[in-house]
Amino acid sequence: MTPDDADELTMLQAKMNPENVKLSYADKDKRMIPEGLTEEDIDLAILKGEFERKYSKLIPEDLMKTIMADEDPQRVKDIISHVEQAAIMTDKGMSADQVIDAFKNTPRNKQADGGLNYLMGL
Repeated sequence: MTPDDADELTMLQAKMNPENVKLSYADKDKRMIPEGLTEEDIDLAILKGEFERKYSKLIPEDLMKTIMADEDPQRVKDIISHVEQAAIMTDKGMSADQVIDAFKNTPRNKQADGGLNYLMGL
């Protein structure tokens, strides 16, 4: 090990000291983002981690693995919001069947018109 490696190791150990670690993800401008990743990737990873920590005891392991493996941020956010809504409903006393019926009977919004057909008047 060269002296430069030893200095780098000492700096890394000092940064990893729990007293020096700031456990906040709010300072996005201060994040060190590894090459090949974007802020959105990191935000999605944080969201998935918090979801897994919070609901790992309620969701079967194979389903949790499937959710964690999904790379579509919008779909992951939709799943997380549905699970959180279901948890709120069950906390209010609804049965599992009532929660499922509520999700099935919720009307979906029609997608916005637009695109080439809209512009051409079709």
